[in-house]
Amino acid sequence: MSKQDTKNVKGMLFIAVFAVCFLPFLASILGVDFATPGIQPQDSELADIEKSFLALRGGLVHALLEWSAVTIALLVMIISLLHYYFHKDITIPIIGTALLCAGFTDAFHTLAAMRIIEAKAENSDFIPFTWALSRMFNGAIILVGSILCIWLLSLKKPTEGQHWKHSAFLIAIILVFILIAYVVVNSAAMSSNLPKTTFTEGLISRPFDVLPLLLFSISGILFWSWHNAKGTVFRYALILSIVPNIATQLHMAFGSEQLFDNHFNIAHSLKILSYFIVMIGITIDAIIIFKDSKQAE
Repeated sequence: MSKQDTKNVKGMLFIAVFAVCFLPFLASILGVDFATPGIQPQDSELADIEKSFLALRGGLVHALLEWSAVTIALLVMIISLLHYYFHKDITIPIIGTALLCAGFTDAFHTLAAMRIIEAKAENSDFIPFTWALSRMFNGAIILVGSILCIWLLSLKKPTEGQHWKHSAFLIAIILVFILIAYVVVNSAAMSSNLPKTTFTEGLISRPFDVLPLLLFSISGILFWSWHNAKGTVFRYALILSIVPNIATQLHMAFGSEQLFDNHFNIAHSLKILSYFIVMIGITIDAIIIFKDSKQAE
């Protein structure tokens, strides 16, 4: 494939991802409602299983969306480790680890919201706060991961017998990222007084979601610079993943006013798309490198 053909394909992919991110917003304008509101049953109605499920519908959809993101984040980590094992590119598992730790905070957010693990605050405060906390952590950890990757590529490439140094560094990064993720989620779970994160009367309904928007935007600029230095499928996938991440934050910061409303569900769906794009990028990158190595033999 020529450079011009590759450029055209990348352009079409970017337009496709942008269109997928824009379509839910367009559908909302046209009257489609993606909200999953639950009913508020009276005590006498709680005996009715059907009505109980209806009351929990928003929470169940939220759990399914979040757990889908967690599953994809775990798959990204597994694939990134396999990629590193065969191709020794340390930048791949660093991003994979960052996404996995973001998935840890997503998992905590989900399990605590469902009361599977203990949380002291009420769901009305806890879910929006831990969502904002998760997204801030996600944006920050991806930004740190991108900076580490660019820094590592500026260093001298290790020889065949020195890959153990990169492996040791990778293990240290994984442990540090996981430790930070644990401290973040544990602090939120132990707090009984969480700040208010939703302000329905303002232009910015969720101001806590503005910071992740800025973090993802900065990461996108770094990923673009990294890709321009050496264009790979994985690096381009990282750029593409920023599009749904930014769209997610726009829906939450300027649209969502309550749990499980239209913008809330769209944002959670777009977050899954951002994880999925990274997973596909790593997989295709590994396949291309494998084919190139076979042809070189």
